[in-house]
Amino acid sequence: MGFNTIRIVRTFAFFFLFFITSYRLSAHRTFTTQNAATTDGRRNAASTANEHFTLCNKKIYLETLPSSQNEGTRYGVYRWNRDLNNAIVLEHRTGGTLLYGRTGNQIQEFFKAFDMARDRGGALVIHKDGFPLDFTLRKVFLGLGRKGMESRLGVMFDDRIAAKYRSNLEVVLQHEAYHYVSSHPNFTIFDAMEHRHYIIQQLYLMTAWEMQAHPNSPGAAAMCISLHAIFGKDGHGGNAVALEKLGITKAVTQKYTVIHSRKLESLGKMFLSKASEEFGVDNRAGIELPPDLITSILTPLGMNNNSILMITDGQSSDVIQRLSSDPAIGPFFQVVPPKISTLTGDLMLAILSDVFIGNPVSTFSQYIVQARYALGIGNSYLFAKRNVKTEKWETFCNDEECFYHWLNLWAPLI
Repeated sequence: MGFNTIRIVRTFAFFFLFFITSYRLSAHRTFTTQNAATTDGRRNAASTANEHFTLCNKKIYLETLPSSQNEGTRYGVYRWNRDLNNAIVLEHRTGGTLLYGRTGNQIQEFFKAFDMARDRGGALVIHKDGFPLDFTLRKVFLGLGRKGMESRLGVMFDDRIAAKYRSNLEVVLQHEAYHYVSSHPNFTIFDAMEHRHYIIQQLYLMTAWEMQAHPNSPGAAAMCISLHAIFGKDGHGGNAVALEKLGITKAVTQKYTVIHSRKLESLGKMFLSKASEEFGVDNRAGIELPPDLITSILTPLGMNNNSILMITDGQSSDVIQRLSSDPAIGPFFQVVPPKISTLTGDLMLAILSDVFIGNPVSTFSQYIVQARYALGIGNSYLFAKRNVKTEKWETFCNDEECFYHWLNLWAPLI
């Protein structure tokens, strides 16, 4: 059976599971009474097609989500025996050299800890404070109560397990989790993909519920600040006067591209050189973002006359100048103003964009692509090279399986 067929079968299982728990999203359902159910009690296809949850001002429809559960999986993990005798606990302290990398790294460390626990047949234990809950997860997602994380993600908290198990927990340092690549003979890259689908969907589902319950909370405001400012709270357009005060003077289109420009300080060029050697990616494009690369991606998609928004680490003045002055890109190009640029706001803007173009060696870009795949959003571009014969840009590794192979290849290199 092909992988696409398996994904279709798994999708039906996921829809059934989601229906059982999705009553909390009743305010977001748009299907009519006559479509609510058929006479034999099964979900009508039209109603399933309209079910969704909302992140800021963007709807995520269930029918577009890739599979995240299958027979034999629990919490998105295939054949996970959560034995406390073989459990691991993530190092929660963040002082000194314990913290490894920034947000993108830290998210991957949490994800890969599940692979480590699964491979050794043990539970994944985390602390109620520090890393990853307070330091990372609650900065990126909303509504992460301990009960919900236990019941939905399958993690255990150290203060809720018996003392006899706590004393035997193997502590996993953050850099160990980041560099971990499973070599277990019973698990494949597709198992990792399925788990990431599940956990990212659950994290954003909990985020959506929290947004619905507390739309004006500081966390929701920070996460939606750029989407609401640029496109309006209803998603139908921002206030022109307010946008002009922010420095956004060009017309904003409903469809938009996000470019993530990240130089990675002094390490960027070295990292791209490694990526070029190992994977064939151009050794400068991810940082320099040449205009002809951008147009070569957007023109075939019909997105070349739509808004192009840049999120940046603040080290990209040359890139900004180059794209702003380009005759094809300049009229549609705009850097997200600092006043509406937050960590979570930039993430949401990029994850929910129609097209995303990023840096293959940035873990922030990598997570954006990972989340887009999990939420069923296409058109993500990290990998480009020039054709030596035509001297034209070509993108490659534009499918999810290849992307996950890249993640496994890249982690041990840095």
